[in-house]
Amino acid sequence: YLGNGAYGIAAASKVYFNKDVGKLNLEECALLAALPKAPAKFDPFRHPEEARQRRDLVIGNMLELGKISEAQAREARSKPVPSKSPEPQMRDATFFVEDIRKELVEKLGHKEVYQGGLRVYTTLDPTIQRATEKAVKAGIIEIEERNTRVAAKAPLEGAAVMLDLKTGA
Repeated sequence: YLGNGAYGIAAASKVYFNKDVGKLNLEECALLAALPKAPAKFDPFRHPEEARQRRDLVIGNMLELGKISEAQAREARSKPVPSKSPEPQMRDATFFVEDIRKELVEKLGHKEVYQGGLRVYTTLDPTIQRATEKAVKAGIIEIEERNTRVAAKAPLEGAAVMLDLKTGA
């Protein structure tokens, strides 16, 4: 797992750079090589500075091993890490999507899920999901602003459940 719903280098290449893996440059390869240790901690979308530092460590290791020149290392380190997804992708409801992925792999197998060309349809409505997340975040902010002691202890979390009474979805 390489973060942001990407399993494997090819998927991560699409998520972070919107490129086929064979078209990645040095700094992009180094960033992907940096992710397996802690994909959430080094997520360039959420933690760009940590991602940059980890990428630069990988570049330094490549230089030390003689795989790249000093000039290549300097050039690669000068490039920014991606700060947002290069293409709109489904980033909503990550726990829901991950649960579906696990269930599919369990029922159909890894090869069929990742190489079988499946189209998966769920009850998730991205518009409702985003509106709900926005409302929950606004509610949390309001509660924290009214009671600063709550915010000082630990960040609040929230949840919402939507159910279509006609279909059970």
